[in-house]
Amino acid sequence: MRRMLMIGAGLALALAAAGCHKGGDGEGGGPPRTLADFQARRLQQLAKYDADHDGRLSPEEFQAMATARSKRMGRPAPDSDRLEEMFQREDANGDGFITKDEIQKSAAAQFARMQERMSGGGDGGGQGGGGG
Repeated sequence: MRRMLMIGAGLALALAAAGCHKGGDGEGGGPPRTLADFQARRLQQLAKYDADHDGRLSPEEFQAMATARSKRMGRPAPDSDRLEEMFQREDANGDGFITKDEIQKSAAAQFARMQERMSGGGDGGGQGGGGG
């Protein structure tokens, strides 16, 4: 269970970092201060990588987003098993797409965990291993 939470947390942070990373794609400008800001940044990523403009991310669009994020951060792209785990974590209803509602709910949960860690209530275990 903890591993799955860390995977979900990692994805949420990855999506947020893509919006916060200086020199990346011009989005962000610092860490999000409010839930609304955090959710907005995650939704920007959905819009940016939603190639067919249907308001949701397919597995292929998600892969493109994850690969681009990894490249911006100077890290290797996640392997196919990790991508599938990450995608399934975000695809809460299991319909094969990540929607705006799923992103907003995931972002709200992740933001709450981030706030808890920043206030000293977390266990500091949010940094998952792997990748390299």
